[in-house]
Amino acid sequence: MILFVLLWCLGFQDASWPDLPPKLKANQELVQEYPAALQKGTAEERRNAAERIFAELQQADPAAAADFLLGLAARDDLNEIVDLKPVLERHQLAWNPFSARIEEVLVHGLEHHATPAEAALVHGALRAAGMLELEHPSRVEAIAAFLDVNGFGPDARRALVRITRREFRHRAAFDAWWQDARALPRLDWVLSQADAATLEVISLWRDLIAANPAKALDALQHERVEIRLLALSQLAAVPGDATDGSGRAVTEVVTAALSGEVEPRVQVELVRMVPRLYPVEAQVEVLQDILADNERSNAVRTTAAEVLAQASDSKQAALAFVAELSTAYAPGMAENWGPPSVRVKLISSLHKLVNVNEETARFLRAGGKADPGPNEASVPDGQRNPLQQLEGALATAFAYEQSPEMLQALCRLVGVVGTDQSFLSTLGGLVPRQGLAIEARQATIEAFGAVAGRVGVEQAHLDLLHGLLNDENDDVRFAAAGALGSTGVEAAFVMLADRLSLKTENTAMQNRLLRQLGKGRVPATVGPLLKYDPSEKQRSLYRDVLDKQIERDEGLRLQAMESLYARADYELAWRLDAQLSDQLEAETPDLEREALRARVQTAWVLNNPIPPTAEDRQVAEAFRRVNWMREKQPQDSSWPLLLAQVHLRLNQDAQAFGLLEAALPGLPTGTELDRLALAALQAAERAELAERGVALAEGLKPMSTPEAQAALAEVVGRLKPAENLATSDPQGSPPPADDGSGAETPTEAPAKPQEQPATEDPGKQPEPEAPKTDDPQPSGSGGGGGKPEPETGSQEPAAQGDGSGADGGLRA
Repeated sequence: MILFVLLWCLGFQDASWPDLPPKLKANQELVQEYPAALQKGTAEERRNAAERIFAELQQADPAAAADFLLGLAARDDLNEIVDLKPVLERHQLAWNPFSARIEEVLVHGLEHHATPAEAALVHGALRAAGMLELEHPSRVEAIAAFLDVNGFGPDARRALVRITRREFRHRAAFDAWWQDARALPRLDWVLSQADAATLEVISLWRDLIAANPAKALDALQHERVEIRLLALSQLAAVPGDATDGSGRAVTEVVTAALSGEVEPRVQVELVRMVPRLYPVEAQVEVLQDILADNERSNAVRTTAAEVLAQASDSKQAALAFVAELSTAYAPGMAENWGPPSVRVKLISSLHKLVNVNEETARFLRAGGKADPGPNEASVPDGQRNPLQQLEGALATAFAYEQSPEMLQALCRLVGVVGTDQSFLSTLGGLVPRQGLAIEARQATIEAFGAVAGRVGVEQAHLDLLHGLLNDENDDVRFAAAGALGSTGVEAAFVMLADRLSLKTENTAMQNRLLRQLGKGRVPATVGPLLKYDPSEKQRSLYRDVLDKQIERDEGLRLQAMESLYARADYELAWRLDAQLSDQLEAETPDLEREALRARVQTAWVLNNPIPPTAEDRQVAEAFRRVNWMREKQPQDSSWPLLLAQVHLRLNQDAQAFGLLEAALPGLPTGTELDRLALAALQAAERAELAERGVALAEGLKPMSTPEAQAALAEVVGRLKPAENLATSDPQGSPPPADDGSGAETPTEAPAKPQEQPATEDPGKQPEPEAPKTDDPQPSGSGGGGGKPEPETGSQEPAAQGDGSGADGGLRA
């Protein structure tokens, strides 16, 4: 075992250098000198070579750059001459998922570290986690998992020392401490490791502050960093009118701490607390001063940019961002103003501010004169307004900056505030570029659509975006759909609707198309929308979009209802029907309109997966509408058939049978007769109307299939008394085969149905007429979805039933 570990460790030490990211391999000069320039020459020469690589690394895909840096962190020979911590911090600021990527490497590497390349990546991740002091509990646990893993324990131990200020010799020791420490902030981990003397001082100050919160101001000026950290945790509780021991106000003490503090952790936390500790009118000035100070650390300046985006006075904050951007991108100033990581944060923070605050975005787009109220930001006449300053700075930045992160940040900001025609040319040149990192390309496409929508959309713009809907990359298509929606023009919405109707996209893209269609009302999209059959999870979104396109256009609403009814989407058709006015009492009602409404209402009653009751409002409405149509079109047999099916759904077998008894003899042979005849006889059986059921069966036309004939005969057999079975011949069944006995088969048809006195018209018996005289009163409605087969809607034989009794309104 020892020999194996020794050989494994030697194998790790001999591991090759990590491969350059693909983007850097295009630089032939860099390819030729890497990694030789990092291995040979003086320490200074090797450091310079490393700096050249780090500078070029900003052009690479951030995920590839992250893995490259982790591979470098595993190299002991490089760590001896180069401090990788600031390099890692810079990448973490530029690419937010870096910490998550480190955790991902550790979690995966716990089971996959057999090869030298896998092992090197894990070693690099452990070292990077320590240098970055990753304190998130899940990342601390991922590090601790390697404490007892051969070959990785030392790196895991050193990382945990940096993060927790404790050394754990094995996993059990960590677990014992972690049980209580996991729920505590990192500040408590650090403070609890102070020496005895410091602990005594901390305890004293903790008691002082508990008794008098204003003492936190004095603690903030203490020489021991542990006391200052303690003060930070208590500052939020300090009253606004408090003073320190020298009589200085809160803001005075904090301002002095901001300028004199040397501990980076304290500096960063002080910056985060500016909005809490300073009055509204002072916040922006304090944060802008910190952001503009290029002698401060990158971490402090980027934190200032983040916090400035959260300032209470968002318009003043926006003007401060514009001022800093104008300074940063003045000729020859970019590198002097700050490194790329700070410039990226400057731009992305302004985007965050205007993206969530539309009023501030409008203020900038209007040149800083969007009806400012009392004490709000405004721009004197004659001066270059903020929009002109901002767009000038952004135009310079587009020409100067090259990294994907910067391009992404610039495009996102321009997409929200850009109003200059020149941006369309800039973005239009970037949109087709295949070599861009996918996040940057997405931002470019979406910004192009947004700016075009503000500046003016041309057909060429739409054609460019429409072509991207066919791109093989899902993210590009996703961005193109959003860009088309942002243009706000009718032609773009029709393109989106046509794309949706093709039914070729994945679910995420379908949802994207639907949401973009919901941005505007374009009646021309109703036709393509009706060709799309949404999934169950999309139904609510689809219904909202369709309803928005229709609005008060009754013709479109009826068109949509008819289409949805035809494809058996009864619930959605029913919901659209609810927006129509009632014309049953009108002098000249539209019979075609009311017939559709009656069929839609009835279809939902028959197919609602929540069984309705006679008291439900939807049932009462179905009875009302169908009975009205029955009066207007007495020759149309479909109306009593629909009423019968509603009665069947409500378990009102006698009423249903009465209606079917009168209507079915007139139906021709076909699937509709097959289905309803079986339902009628089953209803007769349940209602104990056996004699009438047999009579009905004998008066029907033949069934359309042997299977339907056999099913009907089975029910008739149950309805007839046992002694009559031998003479039963429903539906003209063939006589029994001659068995040679000489007995003759009766040939006369039963006379009973004809001889029975017709005391009442079957179509007007009290039972079938119940819907007219005893309509259920409205008291509620059913809900839910579901699309069983549609019901009969005309006098023609329907091909919708299959004789199986599976229809929503028929019971087996």
